[in-house]
Order: sequence, then C-alpha cells, then structure tokens
Amino acid sequence: MTMKKPDAHLELTLASATAAESELLRALLRVDLGARIQIDMQRRNVRIEGRFWGDDVVSAIEAIGCQIDSVHERPRTVVLATAPAPGLSQRARYTGH
Repeated sequence: MTMKKPDAHLELTLASATAAESELLRALLRVDLGARIQIDMQRRNVRIEGRFWGDDVVSAIEAIGCQIDSVHERPRTVVLATAPAPGLSQRARYTGH
C-alpha cells in the first residue's frame, strides 16, 4: 500500500540554474500537476506548494541539471473557505408562497 503524499511547501535556492525556467516548471509539474509554483530565476529561488514528497522535488530539479544550494520547509499558505455556513442554503429557493 502506498502512502498518501503529504501537503508540503518548500522554498529552494538553486546553486546553479542551468535549465530554462520553462524546463524547471515542467519538471516540477511532473511531481505535482496541481502545485502552486513560483520561480525567480534571477534570485535562483523556487517555491512550490502542493502534495508531494520533498525528495521527489529535489530529484526532479537535479535531473534537469540544476544544483540545489538549500531547501527549507515552509508553513502551508492558509486558504479561506468559501463554503456557506452549515444550515444555510447556497441560494434562495422558491417555496411557492
């Protein structure tokens, strides 16, 4: 039985950025297609948040020829729920009165 991938948020600093930004983005999307990814090639900084194993992210980056200087685990971004409160209807219903 395989374990469910955890929610994770990593910030990585690249020691060398030999790959193009688009190649780096594709490699990270292969790890988690739904991940939120921010890449700053000038600062050699990568942020990724999604469902993945950290080792998979590191391996994907190294596989395209980039060297990693540091990896930091960050707290997940808080997303406010937009669901209606329990017991409240999402839309008004016609009752015939």
